[in-house]
Amino acid sequence: MKWLTALIVALMLAWGGYWVVGSGALDRGATAWLDGLPAQGIPASYANLRVQGFPNRFDLILTDLAIGDPAALQWRAPFFHLLALSYRPNHLIAVFPPAQQVVTPLQTLTLTSLSARASVLFQANTALPLDHMELVVNQGALLSDHDWEASFSQLRFATRQVFSAENAHQIGLDLIELQPAAALRRAIDPEKSLPEVVDNLHLDLTLQPDRPIDRHAFADAGPGLLTLTLTSLNLHWGSMKVQAEGELTRGSDGTATGKITVRVQDWRRMLALAATGFGLDHLALGNLTRALETLEALSPDKTRLEVALTFANGRGSIAGLPLFAAPYF
Repeated sequence: MKWLTALIVALMLAWGGYWVVGSGALDRGATAWLDGLPAQGIPASYANLRVQGFPNRFDLILTDLAIGDPAALQWRAPFFHLLALSYRPNHLIAVFPPAQQVVTPLQTLTLTSLSARASVLFQANTALPLDHMELVVNQGALLSDHDWEASFSQLRFATRQVFSAENAHQIGLDLIELQPAAALRRAIDPEKSLPEVVDNLHLDLTLQPDRPIDRHAFADAGPGLLTLTLTSLNLHWGSMKVQAEGELTRGSDGTATGKITVRVQDWRRMLALAATGFGLDHLALGNLTRALETLEALSPDKTRLEVALTFANGRGSIAGLPLFAAPYF
């Protein structure tokens, strides 16, 4: 039995040694990455960094973290935890604080939540390509220092690698019991006929970048986009219902080309929402309203309007009217 005892002790020492070596490497790697961000033009600061979890976990704990420039974009958090089982270090769990901030030159946004966690799995090779991830935020609220607030019961965001196209990832988003900001509700529904809570918001799309999403992907300017396939977008908010699908590809000038088909019930409210989002001026809004009124007059179904959102030659057009710049892929 002595040999068995010796073997168990040896294994325990070996496992403990593995944890010490691994935690030291994680500590040095995280410190080097954060301390190296300013040299890349990204300000970063933190009060404390430590690794704990002996012997079965690697828990990276950061406090008073700030990444980015508040004159452009900055994320702040009083703490941030990155957790992994020591025998599966390529599967990470991120734990966010009950309150975190995004600072921009225009306003400061504070996201509060009952809980906010993300799970990320990388494939087990040296490049660490992303396999899939999931983010769940429960009982969230977004508060602005410009006196507006939006809230939701749950946000679910997920991605997974798909093999129908090289480097492609499928992305899903669900917002449950979304309550938009009061100012937005007033802009699109001055008569207050819509409910305060959006019934459903669902997004399902596939992105194909021009390189693998791995640890080398953002070494320079970052990946570009080859195709965007919108499988479904569904918004149900009282009398307003929106469905959309389509595909965009990168044109020769780098801008999006293709078509998104949008089907709308209660299109005038949807137009007010789109005008707020795209910042359309009164002339463009008036031209688009008249074009949609013409489509409505020609449509056999007066309660449901189908509109083509087309992108070509660097411009985005609705009902044939070029109204905004096409996104750059």
